[in-house]
Amino acid sequence: MNSYSVDQIIGKTLYAKKSTPVYNLPSFYSLAKQVYTIKPGEIIGTVYSYVGGSPGQPLNWMFKTNVGFREVTYYTVHEQDNVDRGALSDQGAKTQAEIQREKEEAAKGTGEKIFDFVKKYAIIAGLAYGAFLIFKTYKSSNK
Repeated sequence: MNSYSVDQIIGKTLYAKKSTPVYNLPSFYSLAKQVYTIKPGEIIGTVYSYVGGSPGQPLNWMFKTNVGFREVTYYTVHEQDNVDRGALSDQGAKTQAEIQREKEEAAKGTGEKIFDFVKKYAIIAGLAYGAFLIFKTYKSSNK
């Protein structure tokens, strides 16, 4: 499964794919308490930052929201299947594989790009010509 880098997640709105617990502190702190559970399909929030992500400290996404005049920070544990990846893609987030392909494409010279274009459309033209010949042979044999 292709993964997203942190810089592709920060600033994006996450949607729950399954029930997702919300914590008042990063989940690896002993004082952390689950304060809410977000239901599938609901908005988790817009990612502000992250904490953890090292051995013994699972990655926690950090969210901020305003409650009245008070800013509230809350956290969810990163799990691949907790988040709707389609919604991330819709917001312009790119997987590491997509970014790598774009870099490789940008690094290609003009000659390589022309060759790729000709190769791609030569196959399509060849298939169309083959279909035309088959159709022509079929028509002439049915006269």
